[in-house]
Amino acid sequence: MPVVYEKEMLKTDDFFEHLGRKLPVELYFKGVSTPSLQGCFREDIVVVGHGFGQLDNVYLTLNISTAIEMRCCRCLAPVYTRVSLREMFKIRTEPTEDEIDLLPHILAAISTSLDPHPLCLPNCRGLCPVCGINLNQHPEHEPHLAEAEGRKLADFL
Repeated sequence: MPVVYEKEMLKTDDFFEHLGRKLPVELYFKGVSTPSLQGCFREDIVVVGHGFGQLDNVYLTLNISTAIEMRCCRCLAPVYTRVSLREMFKIRTEPTEDEIDLLPHILAAISTSLDPHPLCLPNCRGLCPVCGINLNQHPEHEPHLAEAEGRKLADFL
């Protein structure tokens, strides 16, 4: 029978009652929002795997899956990214702890797997440096540099 939790806290009692024995784990993180990621979650985070306790440590092997919406670094269009990871964690516990907060570990794994500069298209043209129009949607657009040449930074402030 898998250990199923609807929140990010994992009870250590289950692992330390059966030291060395692998126990299945299923976790569902619903409605996660975090300012530490550059995008926002479009699906719940599903974590499936197994773990075992040994001495003061819990060892987990987890498959993590979700979907994230980020912004293209050139034109700011939405970019949807599927995340599917297999991660191994060694979490040291204190004798007084009976729960482990897994959310920071899961978010760190997801965050390091994401492209820091996502693109909507491999050849994304970005935004016009003069007027800000999306050059992917208007490929015929020519920047009107004559209007921008006489401007100084003080004109924008």
